[in-house]
Amino acid sequence: MAFLKQETPKDYFGVLKDVSPFSFLDENTLNTALDKLHIRSYHEGSYVFRQGDQSKGLLFIVLSGKVEILVKGENGEEIKQGERTPYNFFGETAFFTDGRYAGSSKVIEEMNCLVIDEDTFEELADENPQFSQYFQKELGERIKNLYEKFLIEGSGGKDLSVDEASLRTSVKQNMISPVIVCKKDDTAKRVAEIMREHDVSSVVVVDDNEIPQGIITEQDLTHRIVANDISPQNVKAKDISSEHLITLDPEEYMYNALILMVKHKIKHIVVTEKEKLAGILTIRDLVKSRKAGALNIAASLENAKTIDDLLVARDEIDSLIDELIKERASAKMVCEVITEFYDQLTSKVIQISEKEMEAEGHGPPPVNYSFINMGSSGRKEQFMRTDQDNGIVFEDVYKLDEKEVQEYFLILGDKIVEGLVKLGFKRCPGDVMANNPKWCRSFKSWRNVVKKWATNPDGENVRLMTIFLDFRHIYGKKRYCDLLKNFVIRTFRESSVALQFLVRDDLRRKPPIGFFKQIKAQKDKKYGEWVNLKKSACVHIVDCLRVFSLREGIVSTNTYERLDMLKERNVLSKDDADFIHASYEALMMFRIKDSVDKVKQGLEPDNMVALNKLTKWEKTILRESLLAVERLQNLTGFAFYIYG
Repeated sequence: MAFLKQETPKDYFGVLKDVSPFSFLDENTLNTALDKLHIRSYHEGSYVFRQGDQSKGLLFIVLSGKVEILVKGENGEEIKQGERTPYNFFGETAFFTDGRYAGSSKVIEEMNCLVIDEDTFEELADENPQFSQYFQKELGERIKNLYEKFLIEGSGGKDLSVDEASLRTSVKQNMISPVIVCKKDDTAKRVAEIMREHDVSSVVVVDDNEIPQGIITEQDLTHRIVANDISPQNVKAKDISSEHLITLDPEEYMYNALILMVKHKIKHIVVTEKEKLAGILTIRDLVKSRKAGALNIAASLENAKTIDDLLVARDEIDSLIDELIKERASAKMVCEVITEFYDQLTSKVIQISEKEMEAEGHGPPPVNYSFINMGSSGRKEQFMRTDQDNGIVFEDVYKLDEKEVQEYFLILGDKIVEGLVKLGFKRCPGDVMANNPKWCRSFKSWRNVVKKWATNPDGENVRLMTIFLDFRHIYGKKRYCDLLKNFVIRTFRESSVALQFLVRDDLRRKPPIGFFKQIKAQKDKKYGEWVNLKKSACVHIVDCLRVFSLREGIVSTNTYERLDMLKERNVLSKDDADFIHASYEALMMFRIKDSVDKVKQGLEPDNMVALNKLTKWEKTILRESLLAVERLQNLTGFAFYIYG
């Protein structure tokens, strides 16, 4: 490739100072930067780079002339994807990901380019946040690519096969299709004949449009027909099929199927695409995909009669965490699977506690109630046994004495708390537990305290709100949790003052990023340089997305779900949302892997990650992720009129 005589970058100062992102720089900074840059000139017909080439570590800006971006088609021909004219950038994706060029750049008019190298770009980005934010989409892609490489490094540099990463495969790859079906007006006798003819243990009930209406299993026939001595000729399929059909999209992951089977205690999931029947997934398919261990946990939970029985399931869940990491499961996947099992574990503790209450003469619950979890469990982001954050919302009392009813639930709450302690869930240091009257209230009492928090958002009330606002139903009558959730959303949407206090509380603390945008670690003898990823990074993403969600009336408590909904509503741009999503995923995986490693060493997980234990890639990911946290805090402060 022949270069023509180069010009001086400062010849373009007058133009560049009005072109984004250079317009974000003051004149002195731009002048200094231009001294470090250079210009390359290319003849018409030449290539700046070709598809598949390794990144040159350069960002190109067209100054004059024109270049077209080409991508190879199936037959090897080059297909034009676009053009870059003066003051357009190109080559940015490979520049930010340090990967290979996804397309070729061919000069179609003799061209001058301003070329930015990595060191100069980093210097400008560090000192001028708006400059780097101009490339937000590429920064998000950079974290994603670095994170993928980080996961591959964690598996010994091996890209796992489908079998080895079974939970990450799609339902479509594992489902059975076509599906054996029956019509809703078929008799039970005909259903049994269909099962026998096709040697299957279930059939899907469909209507005349082939839309699934239910499912009938061999167990349904036995329990509902044979056990009740009913003639199979007198009962129709629609009368014995399951009332609540659990369905899944074929593009969902297998881990979603596992969660649904555990949550609903079912052995079959109907797969639908645009409401039409697409396939069926059975418990056998999960066993074939080597998830028998996870299903053993479900069986251990189901069969447990005492708290001691649950210790087996608890240990199996601990082993599953390590297995998921080895499979390169995402942090989101790990949290969803483990949280679901911990939900089931907690529900079993509550069932055992209720039976103890009756055996001791306290009787069954005097009114309906919802047992709620808060904190990471409330957000469905639990990956280790954490301190307890739970409470009880019980039905308003009209004919009974509320203090007596509360006393019943406090005794029950104490049994639940003690049971969870035996299973390794420590008591909350702040006493945020169901055996504390402050966290065990009637629906009406909860409404009153929420009003108090929202109208008087002082320091203590803000602290209590940040604990409470991610609450989620675990056991009992979900209706009371839902009613309280709707009341909370309405209250906070109407209280801009409370939302501003929540924002101020988060913005008081900043992520550990120094003046030159480097990681600002703390130091001690135990870890050397370290960063607490929970308190200094993840909590800010959780806090900021929570306050946006409250303002928007979003009921979901999960951070990933909140982020997706905020992106859908254009509260956050797609580029910002993708940048934050990739960063939160990376930060959570750092925490998960660090916690698992410390448990293996007999240490207590503490979210304190030692920088000297991180590879170059990991430090790069961490730095970029902390910059995303800083970006989100800036966006939040701007949105709620809080600056500085």
